[in-house]
Amino acid sequence: MDDILEECLISDDMLMDSRHFNVFFATYRSFSTCSNVLELLLQRYVSLEMNSLVVGKTKTVTLQCSLRSIIMCWLEMYPEDFNEPNADFATLMRLIEFGRIHKITDVRTKARQLRETYKRRVMDGRCLGMYAHGAQIPSMEQYVFSTGYDAPDFDACVQRANMFDIGRENCVQIAEQLTFWDAELFKELLPQQCQGCVWNKRNKQGPETVYTVKATIDQVSLFNAVVQKVMTSIVLPDCRPDFRAKIIAKWIDVARELRALKNFSSLKAIISTLQSEPVHRLKSTWTQVPNVSIAQFRELASIFDADDDGEERRARQILEEEGTAKKSPLRRPQLIQNCRRTKSDVNLAESQGTVPYLGTFLTDLSMIDQANPDFTE
Repeated sequence: MDDILEECLISDDMLMDSRHFNVFFATYRSFSTCSNVLELLLQRYVSLEMNSLVVGKTKTVTLQCSLRSIIMCWLEMYPEDFNEPNADFATLMRLIEFGRIHKITDVRTKARQLRETYKRRVMDGRCLGMYAHGAQIPSMEQYVFSTGYDAPDFDACVQRANMFDIGRENCVQIAEQLTFWDAELFKELLPQQCQGCVWNKRNKQGPETVYTVKATIDQVSLFNAVVQKVMTSIVLPDCRPDFRAKIIAKWIDVARELRALKNFSSLKAIISTLQSEPVHRLKSTWTQVPNVSIAQFRELASIFDADDDGEERRARQILEEEGTAKKSPLRRPQLIQNCRRTKSDVNLAESQGTVPYLGTFLTDLSMIDQANPDFTE
């Protein structure tokens, strides 16, 4: 495999091939491990040194320089690959020792810095799911109601209803809080964590595999938490239809605000929950939802409508058009704008990014993984 590895990462002019580098290090986890790939690179480095007379002095120096560049770029662009607390960071230790023996100062220094960073995080109890450039995000579970329908402390219908009543909350604030969480988790995502070959094995291997896709799991968990919250607030026992209608209308308002914020993740969670069987079958409740809210709900739901091939083409088109835009094309209603009280809030509405629905990409990548063989001749 070492010959194939060198062929993929080093171009004909004996320099690092940046295009192949990005492809290889984004996908190698499907067929190898960090320690195995590193060992192949180090062995190749040593073999060039031992056979310099055969290879040629100039070629040896150039190829070794390219290998050092590959390792340095790997450490800088994919530092999470070397986060191995259970193995006492053995891969980094191997690299540090190799750098000492062969006097590769830059590689040795970078590896030592990474190891010290990860060791400090272990001491702080913040290692799992952290990256060299990331910050720890508190668990969303702290902010989700854990009390069920039949909790003994909420026997009365009124008490249970008040607990889950969002009708009195500000829909702008709810949408912005959801967008804050979605955006923070989305920024922690790494493309290689979303590959079908990695994501689909999260429940089949040891705990160390789960940590490699923790940011992806967190994003999915937040989506499920939103679904649970919406469902819980509507499908409560002994509640009157008019109360449920008020809650549904409020969630539609939140969904409209999420659309303006270009947060398609929580928007998808709310819309799919309102379309789910437990909520959809509440006929007497839906008849009391204002017609304006019903029209808005249908418009928002049409974003995720699937065509005859099961593809959500409109959602993809909107994402392509607005994904890199700094402003939303939607004009925010004056009432919503007036809900904002600070200049910073207004600035947030004026310039913003996009939070896509991650499930679309996970499905695409899983289908690509299943459609292509693991081995080729």
